[in-house]
Amino acid sequence: MSVEKKRGYDGMVASGILPWFRGIAVHDFWRPYERFDVNHVYCNAHLIRELRAIHENTGQEWASDLKKLLVWAQHKKKEFIAAGKDRFSPYCCRYRIDKPFDELLASGLAQNPLPTGKGARGRPKKGKARNLLERFRDPTCQNRCRMID
Repeated sequence: MSVEKKRGYDGMVASGILPWFRGIAVHDFWRPYERFDVNHVYCNAHLIRELRAIHENTGQEWASDLKKLLVWAQHKKKEFIAAGKDRFSPYCCRYRIDKPFDELLASGLAQNPLPTGKGARGRPKKGKARNLLERFRDPTCQNRCRMID
């Protein structure tokens, strides 16, 4: 454990942990983490918190439905582990997680299109919902059956 003057990538390198780590790094969406050669998984608690906020602030149902899907998958995974299984079946992963996930992602993207025109200072802001949807679409987030840890 260390305390570094810099909080970003340089500080993480100076702490000496992540440069040598070769496992699965579960983290929030902070970009400096992405520079390390590890298997990245986004923290489900952070995803659920953001989905809840989007639903409460915008009323967009895809966010609530996606939150429910992630919570359901978490519970299902616990059931599978208790039954001695180490992963979802291909059927469950494809039809109970991936397919609804893709449909909800498409719905969210349709409701939150890319902004057009110019912002006051550079490109216009996408908004919190669009940014979250793009993180879900990001290849880092694509292994959904592992994402639900």
